[in-house]
Amino acid sequence: MSSKLFAVATTVAALFGLASVAQAGAPARTNNGKSFLVLQFKISPPRAGQGVGIEFDSFAGNDVDGTFPTGTAATRVNDVRLAKGFKVNPSAFVSCTRAQIDKNKCPAASKLATGTATADARPTIATPVQAKLTAFNGKTTAGKPALLLRALANLNGSQVPLVLVAEIKPPASGLGPGFVVDAGPLASGSGSLFGISQLHLNFPDKAVRVRGRAVHYTVAPTTCRGSWLFEQINTSYAGAREVATDRMPCVK
Repeated sequence: MSSKLFAVATTVAALFGLASVAQAGAPARTNNGKSFLVLQFKISPPRAGQGVGIEFDSFAGNDVDGTFPTGTAATRVNDVRLAKGFKVNPSAFVSCTRAQIDKNKCPAASKLATGTATADARPTIATPVQAKLTAFNGKTTAGKPALLLRALANLNGSQVPLVLVAEIKPPASGLGPGFVVDAGPLASGSGSLFGISQLHLNFPDKAVRVRGRAVHYTVAPTTCRGSWLFEQINTSYAGAREVATDRMPCVK
């Protein structure tokens, strides 16, 4: 990240009530130069072939005039990709259904991560606020493996939830499996009360025993050529894309 953008991101984070913003990969910018996207991954341990924990940060914003994208300029698809060779094993773990997470009744064994998010409810609420975030192993309404994210924000004294469904997609060219959130068709007068502009999640290394052997939720690639490349692509309803990357040093 450039020192200038890092300073801007840190200032914005302070305004949003965030504790800090870690230095990450090169930021992506929209064609108009206003909006940015920054991505950071930390893998523990960063060793090839092992079950690993992941600390994930994504920060999107507008450091020019602070406007919030609406209509066709709003993001429809968030596609976060692990590095090539990473594997996830959701089928080995207890799942939460969409109906369960909507009622905040996911099984305890399905919880994978906790973290924070920045809830942006403009123009209804002028200042973005911090939200609590929990991630669960689950499925889409079509029964496909997914990561279910539940954000809980205090908006004008009320605890307001937002559920995001990140479908787990197969590896892409040069990258590993993806976690894809699709907001669906743009519909006038509908949608959630707030959006997410910053996301921090901490996934500890989790394992269960299947037929007598340990199966980890996330397993690092069996090879390491100095670093692993991660990617996030945000695509707007109009088709504009922001592509942010981050490299994480690794060892064999």
